[in-house]
Amino acid sequence: MAVFETDIQVGFEHTDVAGVVFYPRYFEMLSRVTERWFQQGLNITYRQFHQVERRGIPLVEVHCRFTRPSFLSDVLNFRLAVAKLGRSSATLHIEAHCNGEQRLAADMVVVHTETHQDGMTSKAFPPDMAARMREFVVGAT
Repeated sequence: MAVFETDIQVGFEHTDVAGVVFYPRYFEMLSRVTERWFQQGLNITYRQFHQVERRGIPLVEVHCRFTRPSFLSDVLNFRLAVAKLGRSSATLHIEAHCNGEQRLAADMVVVHTETHQDGMTSKAFPPDMAARMREFVVGAT
């Protein structure tokens, strides 16, 4: 099993007046981690995926635990693994750590869609994408 890792430094835009990460900003960071995973782990940019191929990966469910506060200038190491891979959905498990402490743990269910003028339709992951995603499945060998 591969785990995708990327760092995000907490900036002023992420914090409240006390210099602590304002919790909605974590969701923006989780989105950035997912986008980086697509580009670096799955070898497809969001531009190619969303705008050229007219596909989507909307978040349909999220469970998030904020285990410790994070502060301005902290460097958070995010680790992403696929907890479950279905035909058209995936559960992503993402943790953020800083200085050996877990700061956040999230489980996010995303659904692969095809976009069209009437909206979106759930669609099976293409075989090549599913194969790359399987490399990140927890327990995969």
